[in-house]
Amino acid sequence: MAQDVGADFAATFSAAVQNRNLTLDRISARLRAAGVPVSVATLSYWQTGRSRPTRARSMRAVAELELILRCKPGALTNALPVEAPGLRWDPTTAVDAADTARAIIADLNVDSSYRWGRLSIHDQMHIGPDRTETSQLTREIRRAERDGLRTWAHVVQQDSADDVSPEIEAVSGCYVGQIVQVPEHRMTVVEMVLPRALNRGQLVMTEMMTVWGHTTTPSYRIERSIPFQLPELLLDVSFDCDMPTKLEHYMHGESAEQVDDHALALGQSAQAITLNAAPGAHGMRWEW
Repeated sequence: MAQDVGADFAATFSAAVQNRNLTLDRISARLRAAGVPVSVATLSYWQTGRSRPTRARSMRAVAELELILRCKPGALTNALPVEAPGLRWDPTTAVDAADTARAIIADLNVDSSYRWGRLSIHDQMHIGPDRTETSQLTREIRRAERDGLRTWAHVVQQDSADDVSPEIEAVSGCYVGQIVQVPEHRMTVVEMVLPRALNRGQLVMTEMMTVWGHTTTPSYRIERSIPFQLPELLLDVSFDCDMPTKLEHYMHGESAEQVDDHALALGQSAQAITLNAAPGAHGMRWEW
C-alpha cells in the first residue's frame, strides 16, 4: 500500500472538492486556464494522500485551487506541513505569535502571497543616534501569477522590549488598506493595495515605509522571510551612530542556520546582497 504522505492536505482538499461538486477534469481545466496546469492524475494523488504539492509551481496551483473551490484563503496551503522537503517557507514561521499573524491574514481576505512572484526585494533600515530602529524602506518588484491580483498582506514585527506597534506607510505604487495592530506582540499586519488589478505576467514596483515604534531597545538585526527562491535580495542598514563591533549575515529555513561572510561594512552602512536567495529567513545581525 502506498504511504499516506499528505493526510491533512488530502482530507482538506477532498472535502473542498466534494463541497463544490466539481470533477477533477473540470478542476484541471480551470488550473490550466489560469496558467498553472496540474494533471488529473496528480490531483487524484493529492486527493487520496499518495502525494502532495511540494514545488513552488505546485504551491501556486494550490493557491489557485483555493479560488476555484471557494475555500477560505490559506485553507489548503496551511494544511501542508512547512517542514516537507522542497516545500515553500511560510514567512509567518519567523514571526512571534505566528498563529495570530495567520489568523489576521485570513480575516483580511487578501490575495495569498503564493499567487505573487517576487523578483527583487530591497530593505533599507535606518538606525538612529541612540542605536534604535527608526524607519525601514522596502522596495519590491512583484509579478502577478494570475489575473486580477491587486492586494497582499504585509507583516512587520519589531524587536523591542516595549509594547509598540510599527506603522506602515505607502510610498510609491500602492496604498494602505486594512490595518491590524497587535501591540502585545509588537506586530502590524497591513493590507497593501495596488491602484488597479494586474493581469498574469504583469510587473509592478512598490515602495513601503515602516516607521518603528519608539523604544529604548537597541537594534541588533534586520531580517526578511521569503516563501520562494528570490532572484535578488538586498538588506541595507545605515547607522547614524557608532558602527557595530561585529556584523554577520545568516539564513535559516528547513535546515540548520547558516552563517556566511555576505555582510559588508561600508563606512556608516552595511549591506548583504544575496542572488537566488533560498526560501527561508535571511538577515544581518550585529553586536555593539
